[in-house]
Amino acid sequence: YGLENGSDWADACDGFTGRGLTGVSNATIVRSNNIVTITYAGPTNIAVGQMIQIYGTANNSLTGTFTVATVSGVGTTSLTYNQIGSNTSSSGSNAGWSSALVRGATYYVAGGNYTNQVNFSAPTSGTLYVYIRKASATTNSGVAGWDNTFETTQAVFTGDLNYNKAWIFGSDYWDIDGITGTGTSGYGIKVTYATVSPSQNVTFLISAGVSHVNLSHIEVAGQGSAYPGCQVGITSGINDSYWNINHSYLHNFSNVVSLNRPTTNNWIFEYNYIADEWTSSACHGESLNFTCSTDITIRNNIFDNFANGTGGIVVHPLSGSSTLCTASNWRIYNNIFRNSGNGGNGVIGTADSACSPYMNGLYVYNNTFINSAPKMVSFPLRTSPAVGCENTTPVLTNAFIYNNLVYNSTGCIVTAGQSSCNAANANVDYNYYNTATNIPTQTNKIISTESTSVLFKNYAGGDYRLTSGSKAVNAGAALGS
Repeated sequence: YGLENGSDWADACDGFTGRGLTGVSNATIVRSNNIVTITYAGPTNIAVGQMIQIYGTANNSLTGTFTVATVSGVGTTSLTYNQIGSNTSSSGSNAGWSSALVRGATYYVAGGNYTNQVNFSAPTSGTLYVYIRKASATTNSGVAGWDNTFETTQAVFTGDLNYNKAWIFGSDYWDIDGITGTGTSGYGIKVTYATVSPSQNVTFLISAGVSHVNLSHIEVAGQGSAYPGCQVGITSGINDSYWNINHSYLHNFSNVVSLNRPTTNNWIFEYNYIADEWTSSACHGESLNFTCSTDITIRNNIFDNFANGTGGIVVHPLSGSSTLCTASNWRIYNNIFRNSGNGGNGVIGTADSACSPYMNGLYVYNNTFINSAPKMVSFPLRTSPAVGCENTTPVLTNAFIYNNLVYNSTGCIVTAGQSSCNAANANVDYNYYNTATNIPTQTNKIISTESTSVLFKNYAGGDYRLTSGSKAVNAGAALGS
């Protein structure tokens, strides 16, 4: 399943080639497990991460493509051999993902079923990433034992309910890419559970205070509201930072991403499809929830059908704490929010709890709100503040809500209470409203009744790009970087 076991051995090859090389001959190979050291006389212009093709070994067992993990000096280069395979045993262990992976190397995962918990905890080495990719014919077909199903079959990680987690990140610097997938289908890698008991609380991906993680083209699938326990797609530990989740499909959770631990900073959530959020007596349903966090970017996503949850993007108090804190510098732009239903905390907002965080620096622009109710951006005063969490300062400061399109929505911007619709302490302007109510005061708003065929390219098909005849064209403010 991306690794090969084996003992030390030595061999010789006719040569190898790489970028910038015309060919190196008469090299000696020494291999220990998945580490290959090649000693040769010749040029040293080989870089970490470069792909090397080895050919002509004595038994052809090492012929194939390699990724350079380290370059140790003149005439000696360490390469990592990327064996392709699949762990299809129902009782198999994925323990090899932990400490055996080499920093700077790329590993390819074949399609198949991967059972039990996976712990990504290879020791760090400076800022070197471990790269994990879904296998593809383009990259891997020349490797011995290649089968086309390695590419066409999804790599499904079904987790281990004894631990309530499918993936755990225990060290920094991981880059995992399923390569394919868009919208609701075709993802190369999937993380889920085979079965979940109705009342069981489970977390699919968890981080234990880890930074610098990139996740791309991954489907993270919950079990849906038929299993009313609290199902969380991704949750974090203290001091998680520099994560980028992109081009992925996350669906059927009560909480899609729950980052309710302190000092969650520098997260980017982009080009994802988030759908079918729900709530239950065990868990409030929210698409993304954060606590005291800084530099959060949420852009170019589709949030679809979170009508049964309690909110969309929500700022929460510290878990189990009555300590007041501040969230700052959130940028939410170029997203589609569709079918938000009656989420009490708003499409974007804060929970009305005894010690909800303050928000200082909120930028909401160029978003499209379709069928949203009852609030678009909601930062109410605390109705029953705890000691030390009284409303002594505005809940929302330095907020800019510009260039948003609102269609068939009753939402408004709320800062003075759950039922008061106003734009206090927020800069609100240049927004477009069509079939909308509770519109806050602003100088350059557009209120229109133009039909969906004039407004959108294809409303029924979910294409919300503007037509050339729409009043919303070129009606927004020019925004800085």
